Amino acid sequence: MRPATKRFLRQLKPKQIFKENGLNKFRLPWWGLLCVMAGAAILAFLLDSFGHLELVRPVGFSTAMIAIAVAFRWQLRHHLWFWGVVVITVVLHALVIVYQTVSTSWVPAFVLSGYATIDLYVILVVISIVRKFEGDESDAEAQVLPSKAHHRSSDQQR
Repeated sequence: MRPATKRFLRQLKPKQIFKENGLNKFRLPWWGLLCVMAGAAILAFLLDSFGHLELVRPVGFSTAMIAIAVAFRWQLRHHLWFWGVVVITVVLHALVIVYQTVSTSWVPAFVLSGYATIDLYVILVVISIVRKFEGDESDAEAQVLPSKAHHRSSDQQR
């Protein structure tokens, strides 16, 4: 591993990954919750009609974690590399789901939520690493900061 990569990985902090751009205030509106429930019902119906009801849990968790990661980094949507990372993440998740043997036995919720949290964290770290190597960190913050600066300047004029 290159020394620059080692230095970067040492500097990467978990709080920086999740609290970057105010992610600790992320909330889902009521209509978003309805959409999630409808999507889960459609997913269960489709997988059951194909005879693979055991895949509902892994597909649902993978879809949710990728969607949350995209929502957390939505300010990067104008960058082609971001969508490349998302597509690669979706393909890797699909390969793991298809080639992994799925247990039909009961698994405790804290184990599943632990796997889901680790999955989300890995996706966000990969996006952050690619963002650093692409040099787009200043561009993404520049998109966020002018709107705040504009609001501050309009407040000062009043």
